[in-house]
Amino acid sequence: MTLAEVAVQVLGTFIVATVFYSLTVHLSATYVLEEASIFEALLVGPVTAAISVGVGFAAESTMPILAPIAVPLVAIPADFLVIGWSYEIDRRLAALVTLGHFVVSVLLAASLIGLFAA
Repeated sequence: MTLAEVAVQVLGTFIVATVFYSLTVHLSATYVLEEASIFEALLVGPVTAAISVGVGFAAESTMPILAPIAVPLVAIPADFLVIGWSYEIDRRLAALVTLGHFVVSVLLAASLIGLFAA
């Protein structure tokens, strides 16, 4: 593959991941906080997507067997920090929103994979 093809794939993955993470963090924050703006979710989505895509790409390039472990170990704490900053909430609520975001992301991803894999 050429460098341009890889760049297009990474950019496409980043855009899809940004939309996905912004949607799932908004769903989680709305459920936990009862009133959340989509604008805060649009601040969280790109950061989480950039970390997930960047760490995933780096881990796949260097140690492919550790990629499924490396991405959540880096992305979840970063997600916690960005959610706390974006929504201006304390650590406990940020932890609940982060946990909800992780659960909603896993459930929605599993559903979409099942839908498109069949």
